[in-house]
This record gives sequence, structure tokens and C-alpha cells, in this order.
Amino acid sequence: MNLLDLIPGNRISGELFNNISDDILAAINPQKLPLIERFNQFNLKSKQQIMDIIQNSSQEKYYILYTHPVKEKKNRLYVSEKGDLLNFIDSRFNEERGDGMDIIISDMSYKSLIVGNHDGMLLEV
Repeated sequence: MNLLDLIPGNRISGELFNNISDDILAAINPQKLPLIERFNQFNLKSKQQIMDIIQNSSQEKYYILYTHPVKEKKNRLYVSEKGDLLNFIDSRFNEERGDGMDIIISDMSYKSLIVGNHDGMLLEV
């Protein structure tokens, strides 16, 4: 099974992919700080805390931007329903086992941002 098949939602491609992924990446680092410096400003949260943030949000749809660790051309963007996103986070992230995926989750306004990594960490921006 392809790892990307696990991401729920409808894939966005073409020019719309470029525009939305650029907007998400700009929202993650609006001051254009060195990435390690910006990463250190994020707030590490438990999986349950992240799920509570999403569950309690009025947003019903979210972007999931998969960021390939080496090849940018393999990045993918999906739009997902809240319930599907919550199931995905619950099944795919486990910090104790070091199991996760390099993704950025964004609400449709780019105001609520969550970063997940392949080690199972989830961080609120």
C-alpha cells in the first residue's frame, strides 16, 4: 500500500495545489525565519490535545499538505472532512512508537495550523 493512500480526502492538483500549498507554507512561517528557529516556536501537543482542538473547531473541512522529506515534487494536498481527519490522526500518529507522517494540517482560512512529522510528533503553530 502506498503511504499517500492513507491520507483521507480529495486530492488537489495543478495551479490550485500550487496556490494553496504556497499559502499554507507562508502561514507557517510568515516572518521567513530559518526553519529550525521557526520550528522551535511551535507548541508540542499530545495527539488527544490536537484531536480536541480539531473536534472543538467550527471548521468542517481541512487541508492536509503532505510534505515529502526530500523531493518537493512528491508533495500532495488534500481537502478532508473533519471526521475523516480525526480518524486519520488517531490511526496514523503514535509518538511513543515514533510513527507519523510529514504533514501540515490547516483550516480553510490558514489560521489554525498543525504540523505532524514522521516521528509521530504533533505541533500547534
